[in-house]
Amino acid sequence: MSFRRLLAPLLAVIALSAPTALASTVVSQTVAPGGVAGKTSVISIDSGGLTRSYRLFVPNVLPAGPRPLVVALHGHSVTGEAMESATGLDKSAAKAGVLVAYPDGYHASWNAGTCCYDAKAANVDDIGFLSSLITDAASRYSVDKLRVAVAGFSNGGMMAYAFGCARTDLVDVIVVMSGAYMGTSCTLSRPLSVLHMHGLLDTTEPYLGGTVTPLKIKVRPTLGPIGAIGVQAGCTSLPTVPFPSSPLVTETQAAGCRPGTQLIVLASSTLGHLWPTGTTSVPQYGFDATTMTWGFLVNTWATRGTPVAL
Repeated sequence: MSFRRLLAPLLAVIALSAPTALASTVVSQTVAPGGVAGKTSVISIDSGGLTRSYRLFVPNVLPAGPRPLVVALHGHSVTGEAMESATGLDKSAAKAGVLVAYPDGYHASWNAGTCCYDAKAANVDDIGFLSSLITDAASRYSVDKLRVAVAGFSNGGMMAYAFGCARTDLVDVIVVMSGAYMGTSCTLSRPLSVLHMHGLLDTTEPYLGGTVTPLKIKVRPTLGPIGAIGVQAGCTSLPTVPFPSSPLVTETQAAGCRPGTQLIVLASSTLGHLWPTGTTSVPQYGFDATTMTWGFLVNTWATRGTPVAL
């Protein structure tokens, strides 16, 4: 028997176990908005029988080796492009050499479990889409598997919770602004770090739980899912601690968690349903969501080990 015949079964197994190449195309590339030192590409990708798209910000100066990736999810009725412009995440990403992806929801919505809009009605697999996005980004640039985060606003915050609960093999830190956990269970394969920011004047997704307007569906109180996630991370309590930057904000921070895990909730007494950022956000609301996002990610990622390519 020839050597090639002996190898044939092994080669067949390798072929079957190899990851399937994703069908994706760079549609366009432009200078990043706001004069930030980087470029943003629009990428089309096939996922779940649909053609989806995402924007990928890449700093002009990208250090060698695997780099962190943030996936930023817009709220309902807007786009990834709007999320990129409104949050200003690119500015700090350019300085730190971080990739930022801004995907577009299905008809401007995300299927986060029991919500929302067209994505939920069509039962769109947004967990699969975001998984494919991360894989696709890693095929274009070296992504650090220990430093992948998902951040989201409103319906995008719901989706950040959904993805964090479903795919802690891909992401172990999420940031939620004015969102809610809309799943039925959250069983983690590894601890999940969470920064949740919310306004006590939010009537769209109430901090203390209630009805999401105008959908007439119920959301849980914010601290409920945080507590459930904390139990799985070994956390022992959810005490309120002083927030040093402003008396407008109440901070709840889980204690006794496993090393490398943080669970923080910031509640602003003057904030409604928005992503606050810019020069007036701290005096008006007590914090800047973009600044808090980067601070949380940097602190969490500092506890990770040597970068490893995804």
